[in-house]
Amino acid sequence: VQGAERPQRVQFATVVSQGTIQSAYRVPYAVFVKGEKADKMIIVGLQPGEMATVYRARAILANMTTMSRLSPFFQERTVAEDANFFDLLKLLGFKQLTITDGDKFSHQVNIK
Repeated sequence: VQGAERPQRVQFATVVSQGTIQSAYRVPYAVFVKGEKADKMIIVGLQPGEMATVYRARAILANMTTMSRLSPFFQERTVAEDANFFDLLKLLGFKQLTITDGDKFSHQVNIK
């Protein structure tokens, strides 16, 4: 997105976090951004074992793709059924995504 800057990335992470906090069920992860430009998204598992493998981490990202596809922002700027969560991160100017169980497992993706 032309002009996507730090405030938009922070707002996006805030909206995602708010959605998980207000969820009717316990969401097993926290989402936040780091870096001077807030261009690094971090997703941390909150319960032991719930995100301890690459497959479980990918399942979380698949769920985030589903949530993204439902958003008007995503639908207006992509072909929603062909795009995924990484496409949304790129649109917003994120450079990196780290997903971790907060203990032994982490997976990092550089977004280009």
